[in-house]
Amino acid sequence: MDRQPQSSEFKIHARSMGVSLDPRRAQLTLGPRHPIARELDALLISRRPLQYQYIPSFEGILYGPEHVSLPLIERFRERVAAGQASTLQDADTVHDSITGNGAGTKPGERRA
Repeated sequence: MDRQPQSSEFKIHARSMGVSLDPRRAQLTLGPRHPIARELDALLISRRPLQYQYIPSFEGILYGPEHVSLPLIERFRERVAAGQASTLQDADTVHDSITGNGAGTKPGERRA
């Protein structure tokens, strides 16, 4: 799971925002020394955007654990057990709410 892409669904409320469809309003500037910048420079058709968005202030709402992968939850449980995260009860609650294994069990306990 290390170095694997993770994703999550979230909702954004933009407190302030600017949008422009005018390509003259922004420009991409790449430095000449970094290899990735040179590679991007060779791939670009234009340094002007089709659309420009500026959001200096926003709040995001991350959706609940039903949108989190089970391997990621198991990793969290391992860190909790090692004392590197929140409480084990919190981890069990998250895990059990996804797997449906929590009804009538104590934290850390599994149904037979």
